Amino acid sequence: MKIQQINNTPQSNPNFNAKINLSGGGLFKGPKSLLPKHSFDRLEAKAKKIGDDRDIINIDIYNVRQYDPDTFLNLSKDVRTKVYLSHDFYSVNSKEFPKYNLIKGDTNKRKLSAYKLIWKYLDALEEKFGKPKTTDKK
Repeated sequence: MKIQQINNTPQSNPNFNAKINLSGGGLFKGPKSLLPKHSFDRLEAKAKKIGDDRDIINIDIYNVRQYDPDTFLNLSKDVRTKVYLSHDFYSVNSKEFPKYNLIKGDTNKRKLSAYKLIWKYLDALEEKFGKPKTTDKK
């Protein structure tokens, strides 16, 4: 009998206690594939300027097909990206339930539009909540 070592590395669960909780994705692809390359890193850096470590910003992004009821088997090539945005800020006792946006267009346009939508959402959160004030006790 052979015993395998259990690997519990941060790479196996990248969103545990994360500032941004990104979920969703396309068929056989993760949610980062629905955003422009390296854009999630910029979103994470922006989110660090908002609230404190207990606060969570939820982003759920995935592709959906627009079904036509008149088509046999409801197969349509019209793919859209659905983005749900919400936050749960413990530091200021503010919680928002998910609201979704539906983005149309070709693949690159949907990726860029989703990124811009999330960026504007983070801008609004930054304006409303900003970075918490630290009190220095001397």
